Amino acid sequence: MCKVKADKNKIIIQGKTVSFDYKVETILEFPAYCVVLLIAEEHKYPENNIEAYDYNGNKIWNISQILASEISVPESYRWIGKVSERFLGLIKCSEDFGLFGEKWFVIDTLTNEVIKDMYIRHEISGMRSRPKMYVREVTIEHIYYLLSGISIAFSELPKDSLDRNFMDWFGKWLIRWINSNINPEYSPQTAYWYDDIKKIAENEQDEVELFFRLCQLFFEDYDNLDQCRQVL
Repeated sequence: MCKVKADKNKIIIQGKTVSFDYKVETILEFPAYCVVLLIAEEHKYPENNIEAYDYNGNKIWNISQILASEISVPESYRWIGKVSERFLGLIKCSEDFGLFGEKWFVIDTLTNEVIKDMYIRHEISGMRSRPKMYVREVTIEHIYYLLSGISIAFSELPKDSLDRNFMDWFGKWLIRWINSNINPEYSPQTAYWYDDIKKIAENEQDEVELFFRLCQLFFEDYDNLDQCRQVL
C-alpha cells in the first residue's frame, strides 16, 4: 500500500500531516485504515499509545476505545503486527517488558471488534466462503500450511489458547473422529493431519469440503468443555 510515511513524531497521509506528542515507532496499513504505535523513548511507551487513521488523515480510534470492555485502566502497548490483511495483533506491556504478564489482543479491522481466542475460527469460516482469497491453490495441503503459519504467529498466546494449539488439537481430534466413525483401527502414518483427511476423502475436492465439515464438528466439541476435555 505505502500510503503513509513516518517522520519522527509525525505521519504523512496523502499529503496531510498528523502530529503526535511521541515518536512514531510502527505504522501498519490495512484496507480500511492505518494503525500507529507511539513510543516515548527506547523501551518506554506512553499510555494508550495506539491510534488508527483513515487515508484522509482522520482519526478513527484510540486503543482505549477499542479495548474499553477489556481493560479498566489506561495501559501501554509495546508491539503491533499484522496477523493478516484484516486482523491486527497487539501486545500490552508488562512491568519488566518480558513475555510474562503481557497480554495479546487481536482486533478485526473491518468491524473494530476484539477477537477472543477465536481468530483461527474466523479464518476458517472466511476460507470456506472464499477460499481463493486465502490460498493460491485450494488444496488441503495449502490450507494446512496456511493454518500452520497462523498458529506459529500465535506462539506467544497462553498455552491453553485455541489459536495457538489448533493444529495439534485438531489433529488429535481428527484421529479420534476417524476411529469412532470410520475405522476403529486407524492410526496416522505421518505427522500431518492433511494425510489423514486424504485417506478418508473420496477425491481432492472432497478433501477440502470434508476438512471444513470436520472443522465445524471440532469447534462444536471445543465449545462443549466436557467433550473438549475428553477429546484433547
